[in-house]
Amino acid sequence: MKLLKTSILLAFIVLLSSCMKQKILREQEKLQIDNFIADLGLYFEQTPNGVYYHVDSLGHKGCVKEDDIVMLVYSGYNLDNNNKAFALNDTIYVKVNNPMLLEGWRELFLLLPRGTYGRAIFPYYAAYNSKQVTNIPPYSTLYFVFYFE
Repeated sequence: MKLLKTSILLAFIVLLSSCMKQKILREQEKLQIDNFIADLGLYFEQTPNGVYYHVDSLGHKGCVKEDDIVMLVYSGYNLDNNNKAFALNDTIYVKVNNPMLLEGWRELFLLLPRGTYGRAIFPYYAAYNSKQVTNIPPYSTLYFVFYFE
């Protein structure tokens, strides 16, 4: 019985420690994003999942639907690595309801009309979280300049 109580207490301490670490990580990232936005001097809105976006030019080519295929032209930068570029003027065609698509992109596609030019900041939890993807380290905050139709 004592061993079980000790195990439960240790599990609780580990969970609490993990939660505190996540909270600190999110607070540090929020400060980093706020400073980056202030340096840009632009107004950013937020999606429900926490992706920040700024529209440079709002498109007029109609709405995107869940089963549509969208052409996305983007440049991507890692804010955690002195804005190091990991993609420059890449063009991809993606199905909006593809489960491999980052949820932030899906939100932006469904929110903004085709032909939109803009910028987006994906906090780590809305990007790849703890996964390393190609040359993007885990917990990276990503900044995109994009156009889609």
